[in-house]
Amino acid sequence: PKIDVRTLEFVSVEALVRLQHPQYGLLEPRAFLALAEESGLIDRLTRSVILKALTQTSRWLDEGYALQVAINVSPLLLKDLDLPEMFADLADRHQIDRHNIVLEITESWVNEEPVAALDILTRLRMKGFNLSIDDFGTGYSSLNYLKRLPIDELKIDRTFVSELDSDDDDQAMVITILSIARFFGLKVVAEGVENEAQLAFLRG
Repeated sequence: PKIDVRTLEFVSVEALVRLQHPQYGLLEPRAFLALAEESGLIDRLTRSVILKALTQTSRWLDEGYALQVAINVSPLLLKDLDLPEMFADLADRHQIDRHNIVLEITESWVNEEPVAALDILTRLRMKGFNLSIDDFGTGYSSLNYLKRLPIDELKIDRTFVSELDSDDDDQAMVITILSIARFFGLKVVAEGVENEAQLAFLRG
């Protein structure tokens, strides 16, 4: 769930993939995504998550809940030139307004492939999707791409949020990101808010 810090209302969701392992139980992405990429299964995994997310969103719409859903897109999938058309087709097939879909792209990929990023993100925006830069602040951040890319949102990585109530450096980093986002007119999502002190700082 995503919560509006001003109203504390539940406003949207993010689709998160987990792996139910027979021996180790429920695993988070960091435990298996690298292996999925190395084995070439990341494309199938990402497409599966996209399909499940849109199917669930469509069910919620039928029940009267018009929720925005955020979906992480693998850098490998972003190399598919037909990706914007695929997303548009899936959204239309599930009768979901494209503006209710947020596609999250990792900051590291944008920095590594700036030309490709500008091209694919521009085409996705032209199709009506919202775009977010994930894990912002963890890599080499270029303000130049924030000026050029058609993005709507920055996501503050949880590494800056987990000790937000006690670490002055993390507080300074979050304030800086919020200031940058405000300057560019972008929304901000803070990942991994776990306690009242973190929430109070962000609300402030």
